[in-house]
Amino acid sequence: MSNGLFFTGTVLKNNRNLLEEENARKRLDLLEEQINMRKQDAADRRLATRQSGIKSSSVETDFTGISDPRIKSEIINRASDFNNFVANNYEEALENPLIQSEIQSRRDDVKLFTEYARSLDTKITKYDPLNPDAASLRYQTDDDGNNMIELNKANIFQEFEDGTFNLKDRVTSFDNDFDGQVIQDETTPGYMGYLDDIQSESFIGADENTYSGLKPGEKDQFLNRFKKNHLINPRTGTFASTQAEKDYMTNERFEIDGNVYDGIGAYLLEEEGIDNEPSPEERERFNPKSELFDTETHTKYVDYLANKIWERETANRNTLLISKAPREQGDELSQEDIDFLTGPSSSVKPYGDVDFKLETGMYDDVADRGIEVTLLPESLFPGQGERQERFNDLYKDAVSDGSKSVKAQVTRLGLTTNNEKVAVVNYATEEFLIPLDAISGELKELKKGSIGNKLDLFKPTTAGQAEGDALFD
Repeated sequence: MSNGLFFTGTVLKNNRNLLEEENARKRLDLLEEQINMRKQDAADRRLATRQSGIKSSSVETDFTGISDPRIKSEIINRASDFNNFVANNYEEALENPLIQSEIQSRRDDVKLFTEYARSLDTKITKYDPLNPDAASLRYQTDDDGNNMIELNKANIFQEFEDGTFNLKDRVTSFDNDFDGQVIQDETTPGYMGYLDDIQSESFIGADENTYSGLKPGEKDQFLNRFKKNHLINPRTGTFASTQAEKDYMTNERFEIDGNVYDGIGAYLLEEEGIDNEPSPEERERFNPKSELFDTETHTKYVDYLANKIWERETANRNTLLISKAPREQGDELSQEDIDFLTGPSSSVKPYGDVDFKLETGMYDDVADRGIEVTLLPESLFPGQGERQERFNDLYKDAVSDGSKSVKAQVTRLGLTTNNEKVAVVNYATEEFLIPLDAISGELKELKKGSIGNKLDLFKPTTAGQAEGDALFD
Protein backbone atom coordinates (compact mmCIF):
# COMPACT_ATOMS: atom_id res chain seq x y z
CA MET A 1 0.00 0.00 0.00
CA SER A 2 1.45 3.18 -1.10
CA ASN A 3 1.47 6.21 1.18
CA GLY A 4 1.56 8.92 -1.69
CA LEU A 5 -0.86 11.96 -1.93
CA PHE A 6 -3.27 12.33 -4.83
CA PHE A 7 -5.22 15.52 -5.89
CA THR A 8 -8.77 14.46 -6.40
CA GLY A 9 -10.42 18.06 -7.03
CA THR A 10 -11.57 19.56 -10.33
CA VAL A 11 -8.90 21.38 -12.34
CA LEU A 12 -10.29 24.73 -13.68
CA LYS A 13 -9.14 25.65 -17.11
CA ASN A 14 -7.98 29.36 -17.72
CA ASN A 15 -10.20 30.45 -20.55
CA ARG A 16 -8.96 34.22 -20.78
CA ASN A 17 -8.43 35.41 -24.34
CA LEU A 18 -5.45 37.71 -24.10
CA LEU A 19 -5.79 38.92 -27.66
CA GLU A 20 -9.33 40.12 -27.17
CA GLU A 21 -8.37 41.93 -24.00
CA GLU A 22 -5.63 43.74 -25.86
CA ASN A 23 -8.03 44.73 -28.57
CA ALA A 24 -10.48 46.03 -26.01
CA ARG A 25 -7.81 48.13 -24.37
CA LYS A 26 -6.91 49.60 -27.75
CA ARG A 27 -10.53 50.41 -28.46
CA LEU A 28 -10.79 52.18 -25.09
CA ASP A 29 -7.63 54.14 -25.75
CA LEU A 30 -8.91 55.12 -29.17
CA LEU A 31 -12.24 56.18 -27.72
CA GLU A 32 -10.51 58.26 -25.04
CA GLU A 33 -8.33 59.87 -27.68
CA GLN A 34 -11.39 60.70 -29.76
CA ILE A 35 -13.11 62.17 -26.73
CA ASN A 36 -10.05 64.26 -25.94
CA MET A 37 -9.85 65.41 -29.54
CA ARG A 38 -13.49 66.44 -29.46
CA LYS A 39 -12.87 68.30 -26.20
CA GLN A 40 -9.88 70.09 -27.70
CA ASP A 41 -11.82 70.88 -30.82
CA ALA A 42 -14.63 72.31 -28.71
CA ALA A 43 -12.10 74.30 -26.67
CA ASP A 44 -10.50 75.58 -29.85
CA ARG A 45 -13.89 76.59 -31.21
CA ARG A 46 -14.73 78.37 -27.95
CA LEU A 47 -11.37 80.14 -28.01
CA ALA A 48 -11.87 81.12 -31.63
CA THR A 49 -15.38 82.34 -30.85
CA ARG A 50 -14.09 84.29 -27.83
CA GLN A 51 -11.29 85.83 -29.84
CA SER A 52 -13.67 86.66 -32.65
CA GLY A 53 -16.14 88.17 -30.17
CA ILE A 54 -13.42 90.20 -28.48
CA LYS A 55 -12.14 91.37 -31.86
CA SER A 56 -15.60 92.39 -33.02
CA SER A 57 -16.16 94.26 -29.75
CA SER A 58 -12.78 96.01 -29.84
CA VAL A 59 -11.96 99.33 -31.51
CA GLU A 60 -9.19 100.15 -33.91
CA THR A 61 -7.18 103.36 -33.86
CA ASP A 62 -8.18 105.80 -36.58
CA PHE A 63 -5.78 108.64 -37.35
CA THR A 64 -7.62 109.96 -40.39
CA GLY A 65 -7.16 113.72 -40.59
CA ILE A 66 -4.82 113.87 -37.57
CA SER A 67 -1.17 114.88 -37.76
CA ASP A 68 -0.18 115.91 -34.22
CA PRO A 69 1.72 112.97 -32.60
CA ARG A 70 0.48 113.88 -29.11
CA ILE A 71 -3.12 113.50 -30.24
CA LYS A 72 -2.34 110.20 -31.98
CA SER A 73 -0.69 108.90 -28.82
CA GLU A 74 -3.76 109.75 -26.75
CA ILE A 75 -6.03 107.94 -29.24
CA ILE A 76 -3.79 104.84 -29.01
CA ASN A 77 -3.90 104.92 -25.20
CA ARG A 78 -7.67 105.25 -25.09
CA ALA A 79 -8.26 102.50 -27.66
CA SER A 80 -5.83 100.20 -25.81
CA ASP A 81 -7.54 100.81 -22.46
CA PHE A 82 -10.90 100.00 -24.01
CA ASN A 83 -9.71 96.81 -25.72
CA ASN A 84 -8.10 95.57 -22.50
CA PHE A 85 -11.35 96.15 -20.65
CA VAL A 86 -13.26 94.16 -23.28
CA ALA A 87 -10.76 91.26 -23.15
CA ASN A 88 -10.82 91.08 -19.36
CA ASN A 89 -14.60 91.21 -19.10
CA TYR A 90 -15.79 89.40 -22.24
CA GLU A 91 -17.17 86.21 -20.65
CA GLU A 92 -18.89 88.08 -17.85
CA ALA A 93 -20.36 90.50 -20.37
CA LEU A 94 -22.14 87.59 -22.09
CA GLU A 95 -24.28 87.11 -18.99
CA ASN A 96 -24.17 90.54 -17.30
CA PRO A 97 -26.12 93.43 -18.90
CA LEU A 98 -24.30 95.96 -16.70
CA ILE A 99 -20.95 94.96 -18.19
CA GLN A 100 -22.46 95.10 -21.67
CA SER A 101 -23.68 98.64 -20.96
CA GLU A 102 -20.27 99.66 -19.64
CA ILE A 103 -18.58 98.34 -22.78
CA GLN A 104 -20.96 100.33 -24.97
CA SER A 105 -20.46 103.47 -22.91
CA ARG A 106 -16.68 103.16 -23.17
CA ARG A 107 -16.90 102.50 -26.91
CA ASP A 108 -18.98 105.69 -27.33
CA ASP A 109 -16.37 107.65 -25.38
CA VAL A 110 -13.58 106.41 -27.65
CA LYS A 111 -15.62 107.37 -30.71
CA LEU A 112 -16.42 110.82 -29.28
CA PHE A 113 -12.80 111.43 -28.34
CA THR A 114 -11.66 110.52 -31.86
CA GLU A 115 -14.09 113.05 -33.30
CA TYR A 116 -12.90 115.65 -30.78
CA ALA A 117 -9.29 114.81 -31.63
CA ARG A 118 -9.83 115.49 -35.33
CA SER A 119 -11.41 118.86 -34.56
CA LEU A 120 -8.62 119.65 -32.10
CA ASP A 121 -5.94 118.86 -34.68
CA THR A 122 -7.75 121.05 -37.23
CA LYS A 123 -7.89 124.04 -34.86
CA ILE A 124 -4.24 123.63 -33.87
CA THR A 125 -3.26 123.73 -37.53
CA LYS A 126 -5.61 126.63 -38.30
CA TYR A 127 -4.29 128.82 -35.49
CA ASP A 128 -0.63 127.78 -35.73
CA PRO A 129 1.44 131.01 -35.61
CA LEU A 130 3.43 129.64 -38.57
CA ASN A 131 0.28 129.28 -40.67
CA PRO A 132 0.23 132.19 -43.18
CA ASP A 133 -3.57 132.30 -43.04
CA ALA A 134 -3.40 133.02 -39.29
CA ALA A 135 -0.87 135.83 -39.56
CA SER A 136 -3.49 138.59 -39.72
CA LEU A 137 -5.72 137.26 -36.93
CA ARG A 138 -5.94 138.94 -33.54
CA TYR A 139 -6.32 136.87 -30.39
CA GLN A 140 -7.66 137.35 -26.89
CA THR A 141 -4.93 137.49 -24.25
CA ASP A 142 -4.83 137.08 -20.49
CA ASP A 143 -3.73 139.85 -18.13
CA ASP A 144 -0.08 138.99 -18.83
CA GLY A 145 -0.49 139.24 -22.59
CA ASN A 146 -0.42 135.47 -23.26
CA ASN A 147 -2.32 134.17 -26.29
CA MET A 148 -5.41 132.40 -24.92
CA ILE A 149 -5.51 129.81 -27.72
CA GLU A 150 -1.92 128.78 -26.95
CA LEU A 151 -2.75 128.57 -23.24
CA ASN A 152 -5.85 126.45 -23.87
CA LYS A 153 -3.91 124.12 -26.17
CA ALA A 154 -1.13 123.70 -23.60
CA ASN A 155 -3.68 122.95 -20.88
CA ILE A 156 -5.33 120.25 -23.02
CA PHE A 157 -2.04 118.44 -23.65
CA GLN A 158 -1.11 118.72 -19.98
CA GLU A 159 -4.45 117.10 -19.10
CA PHE A 160 -3.62 114.26 -21.54
CA GLU A 161 -0.34 113.75 -19.75
CA ASP A 162 -1.54 113.84 -16.14
CA GLY A 163 -4.82 112.00 -16.75
CA THR A 164 -7.15 114.85 -15.77
CA PHE A 165 -8.67 115.39 -19.24
CA ASN A 166 -12.49 115.55 -19.03
CA LEU A 167 -13.91 114.78 -22.46
CA LYS A 168 -17.43 116.11 -21.91
CA ASP A 169 -16.18 119.39 -20.41
CA ARG A 170 -13.72 119.91 -23.24
CA VAL A 171 -16.32 119.15 -25.89
CA THR A 172 -18.59 121.75 -24.27
CA SER A 173 -15.85 124.40 -24.12
CA PHE A 174 -14.32 123.57 -27.53
CA ASP A 175 -15.74 126.53 -29.46
CA ASN A 176 -14.71 128.98 -26.77
CA ASP A 177 -11.27 127.37 -26.34
CA PHE A 178 -10.39 128.20 -29.95
CA ASP A 179 -12.72 130.21 -32.21
CA GLY A 180 -14.02 132.10 -29.17
CA GLN A 181 -10.53 133.49 -28.51
CA VAL A 182 -10.22 135.12 -31.94
CA ILE A 183 -11.10 138.80 -31.93
CA GLN A 184 -13.74 139.40 -34.56
CA ASP A 185 -13.50 143.03 -35.58
CA GLU A 186 -16.83 144.78 -35.92
CA THR A 187 -17.91 146.50 -39.12
CA THR A 188 -20.02 148.97 -37.12
CA PRO A 189 -19.65 150.11 -33.51
CA GLY A 190 -20.78 147.38 -31.13
CA TYR A 191 -22.74 149.84 -29.05
CA MET A 192 -25.17 150.41 -31.94
CA GLY A 193 -26.34 146.81 -31.86
CA TYR A 194 -26.53 146.93 -28.08
CA LEU A 195 -28.79 149.99 -28.19
CA ASP A 196 -31.08 148.17 -30.61
CA ASP A 197 -31.14 145.16 -28.28
CA ILE A 198 -32.08 147.09 -25.14
CA GLN A 199 -35.00 148.91 -26.74
CA SER A 200 -38.21 147.29 -25.61
CA GLU A 201 -41.44 147.07 -27.55
CA SER A 202 -43.45 147.18 -24.35
CA PHE A 203 -42.72 147.64 -20.66
CA ILE A 204 -44.56 148.87 -17.56
CA GLY A 205 -43.13 152.04 -16.05
CA ALA A 206 -42.98 153.04 -12.40
CA ASP A 207 -46.23 154.95 -12.91
CA GLU A 208 -47.86 151.69 -14.11
CA ASN A 209 -48.32 153.11 -17.61
CA THR A 210 -47.16 151.06 -20.62
CA TYR A 211 -44.23 152.37 -22.69
CA SER A 212 -42.02 151.33 -25.57
CA GLY A 213 -38.39 152.29 -26.08
CA LEU A 214 -35.53 152.54 -23.60
CA LYS A 215 -36.31 151.47 -20.07
CA PRO A 216 -35.25 153.58 -17.08
CA GLY A 217 -31.85 152.43 -15.88
CA GLU A 218 -30.62 151.32 -19.30
CA LYS A 219 -28.24 154.25 -19.42
CA ASP A 220 -26.15 152.93 -16.54
CA GLN A 221 -25.94 149.52 -18.21
CA PHE A 222 -24.90 151.13 -21.51
CA LEU A 223 -22.22 153.25 -19.84
CA ASN A 224 -20.79 150.30 -17.92
CA ARG A 225 -20.73 148.12 -21.02
CA PHE A 226 -19.15 150.85 -23.15
CA LYS A 227 -16.41 151.55 -20.61
CA LYS A 228 -15.64 147.86 -20.21
CA ASN A 229 -15.25 147.48 -23.99
CA HIS A 230 -13.22 150.64 -24.56
CA LEU A 231 -10.82 150.80 -21.63
CA ILE A 232 -7.52 149.22 -22.63
CA ASN A 233 -6.07 146.12 -21.02
CA PRO A 234 -3.80 147.65 -18.34
CA ARG A 235 -1.12 145.00 -18.84
CA THR A 236 -0.97 144.87 -22.62
CA GLY A 237 -2.12 148.37 -23.52
CA THR A 238 -4.44 146.99 -26.19
CA PHE A 239 -8.13 147.47 -26.98
CA ALA A 240 -10.70 144.66 -26.98
CA SER A 241 -11.17 145.05 -30.75
CA THR A 242 -10.03 147.13 -33.70
CA GLN A 243 -13.49 148.72 -33.83
CA ALA A 244 -13.23 149.78 -30.16
CA GLU A 245 -9.88 151.38 -30.94
CA LYS A 246 -11.43 153.23 -33.90
CA ASP A 247 -14.35 154.43 -31.72
CA TYR A 248 -11.85 155.73 -29.20
CA MET A 249 -9.27 157.31 -31.51
CA THR A 250 -10.88 158.60 -34.70
CA ASN A 251 -14.41 157.51 -35.65
CA GLU A 252 -16.74 159.51 -33.41
CA ARG A 253 -18.11 162.93 -34.39
CA PHE A 254 -20.00 165.42 -32.22
CA GLU A 255 -21.57 168.75 -33.08
CA ILE A 256 -20.91 171.41 -30.45
CA ASP A 257 -22.12 174.99 -30.98
CA GLY A 258 -22.35 174.44 -34.72
CA ASN A 259 -18.88 172.92 -35.09
CA VAL A 260 -18.02 169.25 -35.55
CA TYR A 261 -15.30 167.61 -33.43
CA ASP A 262 -13.90 164.13 -33.13
CA GLY A 263 -14.06 162.47 -29.73
CA ILE A 264 -10.69 163.67 -28.48
CA GLY A 265 -11.29 167.18 -29.79
CA ALA A 266 -14.70 167.32 -28.11
CA TYR A 267 -13.22 166.14 -24.81
CA LEU A 268 -10.42 168.70 -24.91
CA LEU A 269 -12.97 171.44 -25.66
CA GLU A 270 -15.60 170.57 -23.07
CA GLU A 271 -13.45 169.12 -20.30
CA GLU A 272 -10.16 171.04 -20.62
CA GLY A 273 -11.28 174.24 -22.34
CA ILE A 274 -9.00 173.82 -25.37
CA ASP A 275 -11.09 175.40 -28.12
CA ASN A 276 -8.41 175.54 -30.82
CA GLU A 277 -7.10 172.61 -32.86
CA PRO A 278 -5.36 170.25 -30.37
CA SER A 279 -1.61 169.87 -30.90
CA PRO A 280 -0.15 166.42 -31.70
CA GLU A 281 1.36 166.32 -28.20
CA GLU A 282 -2.04 166.97 -26.62
CA ARG A 283 -3.56 164.12 -28.62
CA GLU A 284 -0.70 161.73 -27.78
CA ARG A 285 -1.83 161.74 -24.14
CA PHE A 286 -4.82 159.65 -25.30
CA ASN A 287 -2.81 157.18 -27.41
CA PRO A 288 -1.89 153.97 -25.53
CA LYS A 289 0.98 153.38 -27.97
CA SER A 290 2.61 156.73 -27.21
CA GLU A 291 5.24 157.52 -24.59
CA LEU A 292 3.09 160.51 -23.65
CA PHE A 293 0.07 158.32 -22.85
CA ASP A 294 -1.67 159.25 -19.59
CA THR A 295 -3.79 156.57 -17.90
CA GLU A 296 -5.92 159.04 -15.93
CA THR A 297 -6.74 161.02 -19.07
CA HIS A 298 -7.59 157.77 -20.86
CA THR A 299 -10.06 156.75 -18.15
CA LYS A 300 -11.74 160.15 -18.01
CA TYR A 301 -11.99 160.29 -21.80
CA VAL A 302 -13.67 156.87 -22.05
CA ASP A 303 -16.20 157.95 -19.43
CA TYR A 304 -16.82 161.20 -21.32
CA LEU A 305 -17.10 159.38 -24.65
CA ALA A 306 -19.63 156.90 -23.23
CA ASN A 307 -21.90 159.71 -21.99
CA LYS A 308 -21.48 161.73 -25.15
CA ILE A 309 -22.41 158.79 -27.39
CA TRP A 310 -25.40 157.92 -25.20
CA GLU A 311 -26.64 161.51 -25.44
CA ARG A 312 -26.23 161.55 -29.23
CA GLU A 313 -27.62 158.10 -30.00
CA THR A 314 -30.65 158.27 -27.71
CA ALA A 315 -31.80 161.69 -28.89
CA ASN A 316 -34.06 159.96 -31.41
CA ARG A 317 -34.78 156.89 -29.31
CA ASN A 318 -37.39 158.45 -27.04
CA THR A 319 -39.58 156.44 -24.72
CA LEU A 320 -43.13 156.46 -26.06
CA LEU A 321 -46.22 156.21 -23.89
CA ILE A 322 -48.37 153.44 -25.39
CA SER A 323 -51.21 153.38 -22.91
CA LYS A 324 -52.09 154.77 -19.52
CA ALA A 325 -52.73 152.61 -16.52
CA PRO A 326 -56.37 152.52 -15.41
CA ARG A 327 -56.94 155.24 -12.82
CA GLU A 328 -59.42 155.41 -10.02
CA GLN A 329 -62.34 157.77 -10.44
CA GLY A 330 -61.28 161.28 -9.60
CA ASP A 331 -57.68 160.73 -10.69
CA GLU A 332 -58.03 162.79 -13.87
CA LEU A 333 -57.33 166.52 -14.13
CA SER A 334 -60.19 168.78 -15.01
CA GLN A 335 -59.90 170.86 -18.16
CA GLU A 336 -59.86 173.90 -15.89
CA ASP A 337 -56.75 172.58 -14.10
CA ILE A 338 -55.07 171.81 -17.41
CA ASP A 339 -55.85 175.26 -18.82
CA PHE A 340 -54.46 176.93 -15.71
CA LEU A 341 -51.26 174.85 -15.52
CA THR A 342 -50.47 175.32 -19.20
CA GLY A 343 -51.36 179.01 -19.23
CA PRO A 344 -48.87 181.89 -19.20
CA SER A 345 -47.13 182.85 -15.98
CA SER A 346 -46.63 186.40 -14.81
CA SER A 347 -43.59 185.33 -12.81
CA VAL A 348 -40.72 183.07 -13.91
CA LYS A 349 -37.27 182.15 -12.63
CA PRO A 350 -34.59 181.48 -15.26
CA TYR A 351 -32.29 178.45 -15.03
CA GLY A 352 -29.98 179.05 -17.96
CA ASP A 353 -32.20 178.96 -21.03
CA VAL A 354 -35.06 177.29 -19.13
CA ASP A 355 -37.71 179.41 -17.36
CA PHE A 356 -39.54 177.97 -14.34
CA LYS A 357 -43.12 179.18 -13.76
CA LEU A 358 -43.43 180.93 -10.38
CA GLU A 359 -47.07 181.95 -10.73
CA THR A 360 -48.95 181.19 -7.51
CA GLY A 361 -50.77 177.87 -7.87
CA MET A 362 -48.51 176.68 -10.73
CA TYR A 363 -45.85 175.14 -8.51
CA ASP A 364 -45.67 173.28 -5.20
CA ASP A 365 -43.21 174.07 -2.39
CA VAL A 366 -42.08 170.70 -0.95
CA ALA A 367 -38.96 171.86 0.87
CA ASP A 368 -40.34 170.54 4.16
CA ARG A 369 -41.03 167.01 2.83
CA GLY A 370 -37.37 165.90 2.90
CA ILE A 371 -37.37 164.49 -0.66
CA GLU A 372 -33.77 163.61 -1.51
CA VAL A 373 -32.43 162.62 -4.93
CA THR A 374 -29.15 161.17 -6.21
CA LEU A 375 -27.55 163.29 -8.91
CA LEU A 376 -25.02 162.83 -11.70
CA PRO A 377 -24.15 165.54 -14.25
CA GLU A 378 -26.47 163.92 -16.78
CA SER A 379 -29.35 163.99 -14.26
CA LEU A 380 -29.98 167.70 -14.80
CA PHE A 381 -32.73 168.98 -17.06
CA PRO A 382 -31.18 170.01 -20.39
CA GLY A 383 -30.71 173.62 -21.43
CA GLN A 384 -29.42 175.10 -18.16
CA GLY A 385 -26.19 176.35 -19.72
CA GLU A 386 -23.88 177.87 -17.12
CA ARG A 387 -25.82 176.21 -14.31
CA GLN A 388 -24.99 172.83 -15.84
CA GLU A 389 -21.32 173.81 -16.01
CA ARG A 390 -21.46 175.01 -12.41
CA PHE A 391 -22.96 171.71 -11.29
CA ASN A 392 -20.30 169.82 -13.25
CA ASP A 393 -17.58 171.70 -11.33
CA LEU A 394 -19.27 171.06 -7.98
CA TYR A 395 -19.72 167.41 -8.89
CA LYS A 396 -16.05 166.95 -9.83
CA ASP A 397 -14.97 168.38 -6.48
CA ALA A 398 -17.45 166.19 -4.62
CA VAL A 399 -16.47 162.90 -6.27
CA SER A 400 -12.71 163.41 -6.11
CA ASP A 401 -12.69 161.04 -3.13
CA GLY A 402 -13.93 158.20 -5.34
CA SER A 403 -17.69 158.47 -4.76
CA LYS A 404 -20.01 158.08 -7.75
CA SER A 405 -22.84 160.56 -7.14
CA VAL A 406 -24.10 163.37 -4.90
CA LYS A 407 -27.30 163.97 -2.94
CA ALA A 408 -29.60 166.98 -3.39
CA GLN A 409 -32.79 168.19 -1.72
CA VAL A 410 -36.01 168.78 -3.69
CA THR A 411 -37.53 172.19 -2.93
CA ARG A 412 -40.18 172.92 -5.58
CA LEU A 413 -42.26 171.06 -8.20
CA GLY A 414 -43.59 172.78 -11.28
CA LEU A 415 -43.54 173.45 -15.01
CA THR A 416 -41.26 175.28 -17.42
CA THR A 417 -42.75 177.87 -19.74
CA ASN A 418 -42.74 175.06 -22.35
CA ASN A 419 -44.97 173.07 -19.96
CA GLU A 420 -42.29 170.49 -19.20
CA LYS A 421 -42.53 168.96 -15.73
CA VAL A 422 -39.49 169.69 -13.55
CA ALA A 423 -38.32 169.75 -9.98
CA VAL A 424 -36.03 172.31 -8.38
CA VAL A 425 -33.25 170.79 -6.28
CA ASN A 426 -30.84 172.45 -3.89
CA TYR A 427 -27.23 171.26 -3.93
CA ALA A 428 -24.33 173.06 -2.24
CA THR A 429 -26.69 176.06 -1.59
CA GLU A 430 -27.35 176.42 -5.33
CA GLU A 431 -30.45 175.50 -7.32
CA PHE A 432 -30.75 173.30 -10.43
CA LEU A 433 -33.59 171.70 -12.41
CA ILE A 434 -34.16 167.97 -12.89
CA PRO A 435 -36.97 166.14 -14.76
CA LEU A 436 -39.96 165.59 -12.51
CA ASP A 437 -40.06 161.93 -13.56
CA ALA A 438 -36.94 161.39 -11.45
CA ILE A 439 -39.11 161.57 -8.32
CA SER A 440 -42.32 160.05 -9.70
CA GLY A 441 -42.49 157.63 -6.77
CA GLU A 442 -42.63 160.46 -4.24
CA LEU A 443 -45.35 162.27 -6.18
CA LYS A 444 -47.82 159.46 -5.51
CA GLU A 445 -47.55 160.21 -1.79
CA LEU A 446 -48.64 163.81 -2.21
CA LYS A 447 -52.09 164.81 -1.08
CA LYS A 448 -54.79 164.62 -3.71
CA GLY A 449 -55.66 168.05 -4.98
CA SER A 450 -52.21 169.47 -4.24
CA ILE A 451 -50.25 171.11 -7.05
CA GLY A 452 -47.68 168.31 -6.86
CA ASN A 453 -50.40 165.70 -7.23
CA LYS A 454 -51.88 167.56 -10.18
CA LEU A 455 -48.45 167.75 -11.79
CA ASP A 456 -48.18 163.99 -11.45
CA LEU A 457 -51.49 163.55 -13.26
CA PHE A 458 -50.64 166.17 -15.87
CA LYS A 459 -49.39 164.66 -19.17
CA PRO A 460 -47.98 167.36 -21.44
CA THR A 461 -48.35 166.87 -25.18
CA THR A 462 -46.18 168.00 -28.08
CA ALA A 463 -47.40 169.49 -31.34
CA GLY A 464 -49.00 166.98 -33.64
CA GLN A 465 -49.56 164.37 -30.90
CA ALA A 466 -52.83 163.17 -29.51
CA GLU A 467 -53.62 163.53 -25.84
CA GLY A 468 -51.88 160.73 -23.91
CA ASP A 469 -49.19 160.05 -26.56
CA ALA A 470 -46.50 162.21 -25.02
CA LEU A 471 -42.85 161.49 -25.58
CA PHE A 472 -40.46 161.48 -22.66
CA ASP A 473 -36.66 161.42 -22.87
